Amino acid sequence: MQPERAGTTRSQVPTGLDETSNKGKSARTKTILFWYIPFDDKTVAAEFINEKWTTTPNGIIIDEPYCGRCKIIYDRKYIGKSDAVVFHAIQVQDDDLPNPMTRSAAQSYVWWLAESSSTTRDTAYTGLENYFNLTMTVRRSSNIHTPYSTFQWLLKMLCDRDCTINYTRDKVRKVLEKKNRLVAWVVSNCANTISSELRHYYAYQLVRAGLNVDQFGNCQGMAFPVESRFDPLFYETLGKYKFYFSFENSFHCKGYITEKLWFNALYSGAVPIVFGPHPRDVAAVLPPKSYIHAEDFSSAGELATYIQYLDTNATAYAEYLHWR
Repeated sequence: MQPERAGTTRSQVPTGLDETSNKGKSARTKTILFWYIPFDDKTVAAEFINEKWTTTPNGIIIDEPYCGRCKIIYDRKYIGKSDAVVFHAIQVQDDDLPNPMTRSAAQSYVWWLAESSSTTRDTAYTGLENYFNLTMTVRRSSNIHTPYSTFQWLLKMLCDRDCTINYTRDKVRKVLEKKNRLVAWVVSNCANTISSELRHYYAYQLVRAGLNVDQFGNCQGMAFPVESRFDPLFYETLGKYKFYFSFENSFHCKGYITEKLWFNALYSGAVPIVFGPHPRDVAAVLPPKSYIHAEDFSSAGELATYIQYLDTNATAYAEYLHWR
């Protein structure tokens, strides 16, 4: 199964939503109403909060310690009994929102954006100034930080899969023997935005410089051998590659680092070649020599030459596996 996204830490949960912070009070389940169903999938919200939850007829129960055991619901008629109401930013409609005058002082309205901030850059949220109490996004400056993953979470997922791996010289040699392809890229957003056009152009420059890239997806590429990201074979297949293009569809959007880096590359075992996130954002969440950032090179040609060098030098390539 595809690794779930990491959740918030207790320190990132506002006091009003964290029952464990209210000393002396009896614990009770906090109810969080999601005004919209994100991406038409009721489990997505739970994945962003915590990796463990239970689906019940009355809602999705988030396991401890997050939110003091929260319950996620989608039935709007219970808005008056909800401790917080979460609004998925890309679905917000001005004429489809509750009247803020009817909410209690203890209830929070949360603005949640799971995608890049560029998706809402041109959206006019008319009359919504001071409407929301809290923000919940991939940016570390948010009231509630909900990244796609964290390095600590990645290590936990890798250990859950196989905690006996010790990357000795012999082990690295065996790992390299299984990597019979150079670079993979699974992409479906075919230059529909300026930033997406930029990443496609950069990939084109790398190929033009002589880099051999297997491109999969809807954008002039081959069909990927495994259809579902929830199939373990998806990651096993990518693990046969030495490198993976972790190219985001947004450029320098703060904190926006997605499954393209965390799961498609690092979790599968390929070294990510990063394009899109600011170098400072990546350096803040990953150790050195766990990735290659395109902006560390003066040109696509220089990066292509370096990748080709690593392809022919097992010792140099192995340095990107030491963190594991």
